[in-house]
Amino acid sequence: MGRHVWQRIAPALFVSAFLWSPASAGSLEEATDFVAQRAERLLDIMTLPPGPERRDAFARWIASTVDHDGMANRALGRYLDVATNAELRAYTVAFHNYIIITYERRLETFSGYSLKVERSRALDDNDVVVRTTIWAPDGGRTTVDFRIGNDNGGPWRLTDFAIEGLSMVKTLRDEFAGVIRRDGIEGLTALIESNVAESAL
Repeated sequence: MGRHVWQRIAPALFVSAFLWSPASAGSLEEATDFVAQRAERLLDIMTLPPGPERRDAFARWIASTVDHDGMANRALGRYLDVATNAELRAYTVAFHNYIIITYERRLETFSGYSLKVERSRALDDNDVVVRTTIWAPDGGRTTVDFRIGNDNGGPWRLTDFAIEGLSMVKTLRDEFAGVIRRDGIEGLTALIESNVAESAL
């Protein structure tokens, strides 16, 4: 982990093409506002100095922004169906800690970034992709598609994002599958926990 493009950029964003489907104007507006507001809040968090305050703020941001359990499940792919309850619980906790500790530590690398919402596309009434442009201080720009959902009319949550067409969930799923084939789900959890421990040093 840590070598993929999205993993280097993702802490500053928490943030292929998607097919268009009809959705209400209200749903698109709500989804767009959600992405803009949550991205603005993340950029504010990035201005805090490293330490417990920033980590706690980032953890709260994750809790209010990300469909954490759903993202963790989708990253397991077909192995979700074979995981025991105990394995799934341990893996989900490790996955959550990995996102918070690993990405929060990298936030300081991305100060000075800004985000512009370009347009929104709907997969259905409860599943929307918001395309954004991330601007670096040196003028460089990156296209990021945020995929968000609100199952059963609940609050919007980030379910995936793609940086220049590269999906975070698909990248994790491909990487995790190789580890699971070799070491099982418990081995994957141990690897994630090891990465968390190293990032917390």
